[in-house]
Amino acid sequence: MKKHRPNSFTLRSRVALALAALFLLVFVVAELATGYTYLPGKRGGLLLSGIPTLLIALSATALIVAALLTIVDHYDRRPNEQAYKSARSTCFKMALYLFFAAPFLELAELFIRAAGFEIFPRFRGLADTYTLYSPQLHGYVIYLSPILDHEVLIGAVSIAMLLLAYGIQRFWKQRFERLVLLLISTGICGLSMVWVANSAESFLTGEVTAGRRSTKQVVYASREPAKFNAILLTHFTLGGLMLVGSGLGVLGVLTNRIKP
Repeated sequence: MKKHRPNSFTLRSRVALALAALFLLVFVVAELATGYTYLPGKRGGLLLSGIPTLLIALSATALIVAALLTIVDHYDRRPNEQAYKSARSTCFKMALYLFFAAPFLELAELFIRAAGFEIFPRFRGLADTYTLYSPQLHGYVIYLSPILDHEVLIGAVSIAMLLLAYGIQRFWKQRFERLVLLLISTGICGLSMVWVANSAESFLTGEVTAGRRSTKQVVYASREPAKFNAILLTHFTLGGLMLVGSGLGVLGVLTNRIKP
Protein backbone atom coordinates (compact mmCIF):
# COMPACT_ATOMS: atom_id res chain seq x y z
CA MET A 1 0.00 0.00 0.00
CA LYS A 2 1.38 3.39 -1.03
CA LYS A 3 2.30 5.63 1.90
CA HIS A 4 0.33 8.87 2.14
CA ARG A 5 2.37 12.05 1.65
CA PRO A 6 0.47 15.22 2.63
CA ASN A 7 0.99 18.43 0.68
CA SER A 8 3.83 20.62 1.93
CA PHE A 9 4.55 24.25 1.01
CA THR A 10 7.72 26.21 1.75
CA LEU A 11 7.80 28.96 4.36
CA ARG A 12 8.42 31.44 1.57
CA SER A 13 5.21 30.36 -0.18
CA ARG A 14 3.14 30.49 3.01
CA VAL A 15 4.39 33.96 3.94
CA ALA A 16 3.70 35.24 0.42
CA LEU A 17 0.19 33.78 0.45
CA ALA A 18 -0.55 35.23 3.89
CA LEU A 19 0.60 38.68 2.78
CA ALA A 20 -1.42 38.45 -0.42
CA ALA A 21 -4.53 37.50 1.58
CA LEU A 22 -3.97 40.41 3.99
CA PHE A 23 -3.56 43.00 1.24
CA LEU A 24 -6.54 41.66 -0.67
CA LEU A 25 -8.62 41.89 2.50
CA VAL A 26 -7.62 45.55 2.97
CA PHE A 27 -8.41 46.14 -0.71
CA VAL A 28 -11.89 44.61 -0.38
CA VAL A 29 -12.74 46.62 2.75
CA ALA A 30 -11.50 49.90 1.25
CA GLU A 31 -13.23 49.15 -2.04
CA LEU A 32 -16.59 48.55 -0.37
CA ALA A 33 -16.11 51.72 1.68
CA THR A 34 -15.45 53.88 -1.39
CA GLY A 35 -17.90 52.12 -3.71
CA TYR A 36 -15.57 52.31 -6.70
CA THR A 37 -12.90 50.17 -8.37
CA TYR A 38 -10.15 51.38 -10.69
CA LEU A 39 -8.74 49.00 -13.30
CA PRO A 40 -5.45 50.40 -14.72
CA GLY A 41 -5.19 50.82 -18.46
CA LYS A 42 -3.06 52.48 -21.14
CA ARG A 43 -5.74 55.07 -21.92
CA GLY A 44 -6.60 56.05 -18.38
CA GLY A 45 -8.11 52.81 -17.16
CA LEU A 46 -11.70 51.99 -16.28
CA LEU A 47 -13.66 53.16 -13.24
CA LEU A 48 -16.27 50.69 -12.01
CA SER A 49 -19.08 51.40 -9.57
CA GLY A 50 -22.22 49.75 -8.23
CA ILE A 51 -22.69 46.02 -8.84
CA PRO A 52 -19.43 45.70 -10.87
CA THR A 53 -17.52 46.90 -7.79
CA LEU A 54 -19.23 44.21 -5.74
CA LEU A 55 -18.15 41.62 -8.34
CA ILE A 56 -14.52 42.75 -8.04
CA ALA A 57 -14.80 42.54 -4.24
CA LEU A 58 -16.19 39.01 -4.49
CA SER A 59 -13.41 38.10 -6.94
CA ALA A 60 -10.76 39.28 -4.48
CA THR A 61 -12.54 37.42 -1.67
CA ALA A 62 -12.39 34.19 -3.67
CA LEU A 63 -8.62 34.66 -4.04
CA ILE A 64 -8.32 35.24 -0.28
CA VAL A 65 -10.13 31.96 0.37
CA ALA A 66 -7.85 30.14 -2.12
CA ALA A 67 -4.73 31.51 -0.41
CA LEU A 68 -5.97 30.54 3.06
CA LEU A 69 -6.93 27.05 1.84
CA THR A 70 -3.37 26.52 0.62
CA ILE A 71 -1.94 27.55 3.99
CA VAL A 72 -4.36 25.30 5.87
CA ASP A 73 -3.57 22.44 3.49
CA HIS A 74 0.07 22.59 4.58
CA TYR A 75 -0.85 21.91 8.21
CA ASP A 76 -3.62 19.39 7.49
CA ARG A 77 -2.05 15.93 7.59
CA ARG A 78 -5.21 14.04 6.61
CA PRO A 79 -5.47 12.35 3.16
CA ASN A 80 -7.79 14.99 1.68
CA GLU A 81 -5.46 16.77 -0.76
CA GLN A 82 -7.94 16.30 -3.61
CA ALA A 83 -10.62 18.21 -1.67
CA TYR A 84 -8.27 21.18 -1.18
CA LYS A 85 -7.24 21.07 -4.81
CA SER A 86 -10.86 21.07 -5.97
CA ALA A 87 -11.80 23.92 -3.60
CA ARG A 88 -8.83 26.04 -4.75
CA SER A 89 -9.70 25.40 -8.40
CA THR A 90 -13.28 26.49 -7.78
CA CYS A 91 -12.11 29.67 -6.04
CA PHE A 92 -9.73 30.56 -8.87
CA LYS A 93 -12.42 30.01 -11.50
CA MET A 94 -14.93 32.12 -9.56
CA ALA A 95 -12.36 34.91 -9.15
CA LEU A 96 -11.57 34.86 -12.86
CA TYR A 97 -15.18 34.84 -14.01
CA LEU A 98 -16.24 37.58 -11.60
CA PHE A 99 -13.26 39.78 -12.49
CA PHE A 100 -13.91 39.66 -16.25
CA ALA A 101 -17.66 39.95 -15.81
CA ALA A 102 -17.35 43.25 -13.90
CA PRO A 103 -16.29 45.58 -16.76
CA PHE A 104 -18.80 43.99 -19.16
CA LEU A 105 -21.56 44.52 -16.61
CA GLU A 106 -20.44 48.15 -16.19
CA LEU A 107 -20.78 48.74 -19.94
CA ALA A 108 -24.15 46.96 -20.06
CA GLU A 109 -25.33 49.07 -17.15
CA LEU A 110 -24.33 52.28 -18.97
CA PHE A 111 -26.22 51.28 -22.14
CA ILE A 112 -29.33 50.25 -20.19
CA ARG A 113 -29.39 53.52 -18.25
CA ALA A 114 -28.82 55.50 -21.44
CA ALA A 115 -31.94 53.81 -22.82
CA GLY A 116 -33.92 55.09 -19.86
CA PHE A 117 -34.10 51.94 -17.73
CA GLU A 118 -32.93 51.61 -14.15
CA ILE A 119 -32.73 47.90 -13.31
CA PHE A 120 -29.46 47.76 -11.36
CA PRO A 121 -29.30 49.07 -7.77
CA ARG A 122 -26.77 51.87 -7.30
CA PHE A 123 -24.22 50.91 -4.70
CA ARG A 124 -22.31 53.91 -3.39
CA GLY A 125 -19.70 54.26 -0.69
CA LEU A 126 -18.04 57.39 0.64
CA ALA A 127 -16.13 58.15 -2.55
CA ASP A 128 -18.76 60.36 -4.16
CA THR A 129 -18.38 63.16 -1.63
CA TYR A 130 -15.47 62.32 0.65
CA THR A 131 -11.73 61.93 0.32
CA LEU A 132 -9.00 61.68 2.95
CA TYR A 133 -7.01 64.36 1.14
CA SER A 134 -6.61 67.72 2.82
CA PRO A 135 -4.55 70.75 1.65
CA GLN A 136 -2.67 70.64 4.97
CA LEU A 137 -1.15 67.30 3.93
CA HIS A 138 0.93 68.94 1.20
CA GLY A 139 3.58 69.96 3.72
CA TYR A 140 4.44 66.33 4.44
CA VAL A 141 5.70 65.74 0.88
CA ILE A 142 9.14 66.90 2.02
CA TYR A 143 9.55 63.65 3.98
CA LEU A 144 9.39 61.71 0.71
CA SER A 145 12.20 63.74 -0.84
CA PRO A 146 15.00 61.21 -0.10
CA ILE A 147 13.20 58.73 -2.37
CA LEU A 148 11.53 61.05 -4.89
CA ASP A 149 14.72 63.06 -5.54
CA HIS A 150 16.60 59.86 -6.39
CA GLU A 151 13.82 57.75 -7.92
CA VAL A 152 15.56 57.51 -11.31
CA LEU A 153 18.77 56.28 -9.68
CA ILE A 154 16.90 53.84 -7.41
CA GLY A 155 14.93 52.53 -10.40
CA ALA A 156 18.07 52.12 -12.53
CA VAL A 157 19.95 50.25 -9.77
CA SER A 158 16.91 48.04 -9.11
CA ILE A 159 16.56 47.10 -12.78
CA ALA A 160 20.32 46.45 -12.96
CA MET A 161 19.96 44.03 -10.03
CA LEU A 162 17.15 42.17 -11.76
CA LEU A 163 19.19 41.93 -14.99
CA LEU A 164 22.23 40.74 -13.05
CA ALA A 165 20.11 38.09 -11.32
CA TYR A 166 18.83 36.92 -14.70
CA GLY A 167 22.37 36.70 -16.07
CA ILE A 168 23.67 34.74 -13.08
CA GLN A 169 20.66 32.41 -13.17
CA ARG A 170 21.19 31.73 -16.86
CA PHE A 171 24.93 31.05 -16.86
CA TRP A 172 25.54 29.72 -13.31
CA LYS A 173 22.25 28.02 -12.52
CA GLN A 174 23.07 26.15 -9.31
CA ARG A 175 26.09 27.96 -7.88
CA PHE A 176 24.65 31.29 -6.77
CA GLU A 177 20.97 30.62 -6.05
CA ARG A 178 21.06 32.52 -2.75
CA LEU A 179 22.60 35.57 -4.43
CA VAL A 180 19.99 35.41 -7.20
CA LEU A 181 17.16 35.40 -4.64
CA LEU A 182 18.71 38.36 -2.82
CA LEU A 183 19.18 40.37 -6.03
CA ILE A 184 15.62 39.70 -7.20
CA SER A 185 14.09 40.58 -3.83
CA THR A 186 16.19 43.74 -3.51
CA GLY A 187 15.45 44.85 -7.08
CA ILE A 188 11.71 44.41 -6.68
CA CYS A 189 11.88 46.12 -3.28
CA GLY A 190 13.56 49.17 -4.83
CA LEU A 191 11.04 49.46 -7.67
CA SER A 192 8.04 49.00 -5.38
CA MET A 193 9.47 51.56 -2.90
CA VAL A 194 9.53 54.16 -5.68
CA TRP A 195 5.99 53.14 -6.68
CA VAL A 196 4.64 53.50 -3.12
CA ALA A 197 6.49 56.80 -2.63
CA ASN A 198 4.90 58.22 -5.78
CA SER A 199 1.48 57.00 -4.63
CA ALA A 200 2.04 58.65 -1.25
CA GLU A 201 3.03 61.89 -3.00
CA SER A 202 -0.19 61.74 -5.04
CA PHE A 203 -2.19 61.32 -1.84
CA LEU A 204 -0.43 64.22 -0.08
CA THR A 205 -0.76 66.58 -3.06
CA GLY A 206 -4.31 65.57 -4.05
CA GLU A 207 -3.26 64.81 -7.64
CA VAL A 208 -2.94 61.34 -9.17
CA THR A 209 -2.27 60.29 -12.77
CA ALA A 210 -3.99 57.58 -14.78
CA GLY A 211 -2.97 56.19 -18.17
CA ARG A 212 0.34 56.42 -19.99
CA ARG A 213 2.25 58.94 -22.09
CA SER A 214 -0.01 60.91 -24.44
CA THR A 215 -3.19 59.56 -22.83
CA LYS A 216 -2.09 60.33 -19.27
CA GLN A 217 -4.77 62.07 -17.22
CA VAL A 218 -4.45 64.04 -14.00
CA VAL A 219 -7.21 63.39 -11.48
CA TYR A 220 -7.72 65.92 -8.67
CA ALA A 221 -9.14 64.97 -5.27
CA SER A 222 -11.09 68.23 -5.08
CA ARG A 223 -12.83 67.68 -8.44
CA GLU A 224 -13.20 63.89 -8.76
CA PRO A 225 -12.93 62.37 -5.27
CA ALA A 226 -14.41 59.05 -6.41
CA LYS A 227 -11.85 58.47 -9.14
CA PHE A 228 -9.02 59.87 -7.00
CA ASN A 229 -9.77 57.44 -4.17
CA ALA A 230 -10.18 54.45 -6.48
CA ILE A 231 -6.91 55.04 -8.36
CA LEU A 232 -4.95 55.51 -5.14
CA LEU A 233 -6.49 52.37 -3.67
CA THR A 234 -5.28 50.31 -6.64
CA HIS A 235 -1.81 51.88 -6.59
CA PHE A 236 -1.30 51.41 -2.87
CA THR A 237 -2.59 47.82 -2.93
CA LEU A 238 -0.35 46.66 -5.78
CA GLY A 239 2.70 48.67 -4.74
CA GLY A 240 2.33 47.84 -1.05
CA LEU A 241 1.99 44.13 -1.73
CA MET A 242 5.19 44.14 -3.79
CA LEU A 243 7.07 46.25 -1.22
CA VAL A 244 6.20 44.17 1.84
CA GLY A 245 6.61 40.86 0.00
CA SER A 246 10.01 41.75 -1.45
CA GLY A 247 11.15 43.30 1.84
CA LEU A 248 10.34 40.10 3.69
CA GLY A 249 12.11 38.21 0.92
CA VAL A 250 15.30 40.21 1.53
CA LEU A 251 15.08 39.63 5.30
CA GLY A 252 14.34 35.94 4.75
CA VAL A 253 17.41 35.43 2.57
CA LEU A 254 19.70 37.42 4.91
CA THR A 255 18.50 35.52 7.99
CA ASN A 256 18.58 32.19 6.17
CA ARG A 257 14.84 31.66 6.79
CA ILE A 258 14.22 31.51 3.04
CA LYS A 259 16.42 29.10 1.14
CA PRO A 260 16.74 28.32 -2.60
